[in-house]
Amino acid sequence: MNSKMKDFIPAALAALVAGAGMILVGIFYYWVFSHVPISAILRGIIILATLGGIAALAFVTYERFREIHEEDQDDLGKY
Repeated sequence: MNSKMKDFIPAALAALVAGAGMILVGIFYYWVFSHVPISAILRGIIILATLGGIAALAFVTYERFREIHEEDQDDLGKY
């Protein structure tokens, strides 16, 4: 197996797990929104907060992958 494939498999697996998690959260929110009486303003706030969290996680993940590809050795002391 070449080096690019070794880098791709963990990233693809992480993306699949994250995607499955987002789908499960979406199903849970759909259930809550359809069964629990919540005002429209509160629903909007919950949706915006969730989308903001997803965007922040995607950005941090992108930045981390970029750091890993720029460096030869992973310096875990920074974290």
